[in-house]
Amino acid sequence: MKKLILSLILCLGFCFPMKGQDQENKVFLKVEEVAKFPGGIKAFRESIINEFDVAKIKVNEKILRTIIKFVIEKNGRISNVHAVGGNDEFKKEAVRVIKTIRKRWVPAKINGKSVRSVYKMPITIQMPKEDLLLYETVDEVAKFPGGIDAFRNIIFNELTGFKSKEKEEVLIVFVIEKNGNLTDVQLIGGSDKFREEILNVIYSIDEKWIPAKVKGEYVSSLYKLPIVLR
Repeated sequence: MKKLILSLILCLGFCFPMKGQDQENKVFLKVEEVAKFPGGIKAFRESIINEFDVAKIKVNEKILRTIIKFVIEKNGRISNVHAVGGNDEFKKEAVRVIKTIRKRWVPAKINGKSVRSVYKMPITIQMPKEDLLLYETVDEVAKFPGGIDAFRNIIFNELTGFKSKEKEEVLIVFVIEKNGNLTDVQLIGGSDKFREEILNVIYSIDEKWIPAKVKGEYVSSLYKLPIVLR
């Protein structure tokens, strides 16, 4: 998903554990094995980018910075997330994004045993130009002529000849531009052949959408549509 197809630059600094308090639930500064996110810090960064919605941040600054701190529990869960410094809306969104990441970390270890550790992570974003913004939250959602059912029916009508031994399920994610064009289609799930068929159908549709609006003005927006073929 490309919620941030909008020229967002997000830089994650080095993460390091910090000191805790009581002995039983102590968080450690020095550990033998540091906590690791599945796929590494690059995968964690991508998880943040995928969820970050700069449309929620209303500021004049071009560059925003904050420091996120959170605990990696012994079971790999994230807890006690908070942000230090920076714009309040930016901090709120950064905390929200970290909390939405459900994938568990591999916890830090001492003497082969999992321990709690605190991570500190600086986050910096360069705000995109307004005309490049891609909104997920809007005042008026984008509409297809005849409604979303009409759009879905076009897809199903074109798929009548498609045969599959198993149920096919795919999530279509795409952008509705300010001019009503449908672009940047991404398909999640389903077989390769099913995704190919759907992609061909979508790009064959000539009708333009009525774009989304924010404060009475047309904006580019993200749209998600699940398709299930039994």
